[in-house]
Amino acid sequence: LIEKQQTATVAVIFSIVGITILFVQGSVMAGLARKVGEVRLVRIGSAVLCITLAGIAFSSQLLWMDFFAAMIAVGTGILNPSISSLITKSSKPEEKGTIAGAQQGLGSLARIIAPPVNQLLLQRFTPIPFLLSAALMFVAFTMSLRLKQPEFGAGTTEPSPIH
Repeated sequence: LIEKQQTATVAVIFSIVGITILFVQGSVMAGLARKVGEVRLVRIGSAVLCITLAGIAFSSQLLWMDFFAAMIAVGTGILNPSISSLITKSSKPEEKGTIAGAQQGLGSLARIIAPPVNQLLLQRFTPIPFLLSAALMFVAFTMSLRLKQPEFGAGTTEPSPIH
């Protein structure tokens, strides 16, 4: 019975994440990128993820877990397309495919390595993988403060969304 409840809980959390990412990327991102710019969106997304991952580490109620799952989806939905866009806009035309492929490859590698490592960490102390992830996102956020919006002509084919 407990295993069925856990499975149902995980299914609900994954559903929340999937629907939220779909909503954020499908209906919000295009307008935000034009109005706010990708650099600011990278900062916002990484900050949201940093705070959310730390929140998960300290939450014990299912309602908070559902909220944080949705916030992870919001942060991811903002961060990932913004990073991809910045990489594309910052690359020379002849390098775009190579750089985008490297980004996707590194992301795939992280998605392969992280689950077993996190599983081992969860067995030691449940908050550890979330706190470690929050720390890494804090590093990413700090690094994002040095980003500059690419200028038109710096490998881009369109004007910068920031005027």
